[in-house]
Amino acid sequence: MNNSIRIIKYKELDSTNAEAKRLAAGGAISDCTVIMAERQTAGRGRGSRKWLNTDGALLMTIVCEHKGPADELPLLGFAAALAVRKALVRMTDEKFELSVKWPNDVIAEPERKKLCGILSESFSIDGRVFAAVGVGVDLNCESIPGGLMQPATSVFIETGMKLDPDEAAAGIAAEYLRLKEYLYENKTDFLDLYWRSCSTIGWVTVTKGTPAEPGERSSAAAKFGEAVEIAPDGGLVVEYEDGSKETVYAADVSVRSACNISEWLACSLLPPRKPDGNKGDNGRTAMIVGSSGMAGAAVMSTAAAIRAGAGLTKALIPNEIFPAFASLPEAMLVMDDAKAEELVSWASAVGIGCGMGVNDRTAELLKTVLTSKKPCVIDADALNTVSKHRELLELLHENCVLTPDRKST
Repeated sequence: MNNSIRIIKYKELDSTNAEAKRLAAGGAISDCTVIMAERQTAGRGRGSRKWLNTDGALLMTIVCEHKGPADELPLLGFAAALAVRKALVRMTDEKFELSVKWPNDVIAEPERKKLCGILSESFSIDGRVFAAVGVGVDLNCESIPGGLMQPATSVFIETGMKLDPDEAAAGIAAEYLRLKEYLYENKTDFLDLYWRSCSTIGWVTVTKGTPAEPGERSSAAAKFGEAVEIAPDGGLVVEYEDGSKETVYAADVSVRSACNISEWLACSLLPPRKPDGNKGDNGRTAMIVGSSGMAGAAVMSTAAAIRAGAGLTKALIPNEIFPAFASLPEAMLVMDDAKAEELVSWASAVGIGCGMGVNDRTAELLKTVLTSKKPCVIDADALNTVSKHRELLELLHENCVLTPDRKST
């Protein structure tokens, strides 16, 4: 253990960060102090989020007097995230891969489950500035509650190893002190190290406003862009599709990797419905789906369009699968390919391909959809048809969404 690290342990606290402030106010903080608790009654994360107590979690706050520049205070959360990553990988003999998620979560790869949350705060007492970094690690938890905004895991679940909490706390604090000094000595290299360890790279969704809890509709506004670098003050630089750039901060936005479509992200992207609205206010979807022997995909995809919020849904299907749609009375059915152009013209958006087979009929109907320039989702056999009819590639436009899977060629 580093001799400059003092560890204070409690059975229960309201919050380890709150206790850090109380100890500092009483003059009890010198060098680096680690405050640990087996349980918190008022633990919290960023914003107004509450910390969920789980058996086997490591709950701690590292508090030190800050003698560096004020603009480096926000970066201490970065140092803590890197410290958790480094210490846990070492203690588990590199049995799992960890990354940091901007601004300061620690994520278990490759399923991108949250392992650690960090809340960094600063405060001044009698002219002395203190930095308190609260760290909550799901260390030895044998199970994780469901229904969380982001799927979570624990060191034990990922590796089968149970770690000593005292040893883990001391290891994280020692790494934190080392990285804090690295930040003070060479801020540019420190930020480069953080960026190379960060999983918030590439396409992201930036949501301004209050995110909804799981299962609730959010009125927050979401934009897509590419995370391109970390600003010197710790902000995330995002470049949007129109070429504009914005530096965003954790206090103002929520940033999530765009490759993971979670329930929370789906709810945030769907526009809120008017309380006094009717089905005519919520768009018209045309589904061109199905073939003889493949009714299931047609029914399920059409049901998904309805469930996603389409006000009116029509499905163009072959006569042979008409009976399968008895279970979906909400869908209006069209069974005449000659009416395809009329159907597409009626629709606000089109989905095509599920269960259609790769054939000339699919190619002709897909050509009708693409020529219309309507927003469309090209899925399953419609994608496979494009691979066989290369001339259709020239008809793809900016309102097309392609949904390939491993079987698509």
